[in-house]
Amino acid sequence: MIKILFLIFLFSFTSFSSEEEKEQRQESLYPHFSLEKDLILLQTGEENETYSLSLKNFINLDTNQNKSLLIDYFYKIQTCLLNKNLKIESVRYTSNGVITAITNQKKYFKFLDYKLEEQVSTLEKFFSTPDSEDYLKNFKGMDLRNNSRIAISYL
Repeated sequence: MIKILFLIFLFSFTSFSSEEEKEQRQESLYPHFSLEKDLILLQTGEENETYSLSLKNFINLDTNQNKSLLIDYFYKIQTCLLNKNLKIESVRYTSNGVITAITNQKKYFKFLDYKLEEQVSTLEKFFSTPDSEDYLKNFKGMDLRNNSRIAISYL
């Protein structure tokens, strides 16, 4: 009888801890954004004043403009880049409308804010072509600011 109770306890404990670990892993998938020097916006919408190295997927937003607009740009670009397992590490937005996304593999992608939808669509089409794998070997970055063209830099 004691062995049965012990096995039930052991089973319930392992299932509880695995659920907790799964929740923590899932939370680490969500990005965190820097709003100001000492203020971070979490995925949940909460503001956190202390920067912690334990925060995963911290996204640095570099702009003097509207940061909420830059977060929107981040999501539009990130959905495309995830098709090639590229994750954005930082996004820079300059006053002349250039958006530069830098990935965790230190690759850069440049876009124009007023043409972002069109340029992300062009990038998605490029990623879906069979030749894209060859072009993506050892590339440093892509510039999509020209009309219907992609400029690729190599190492």
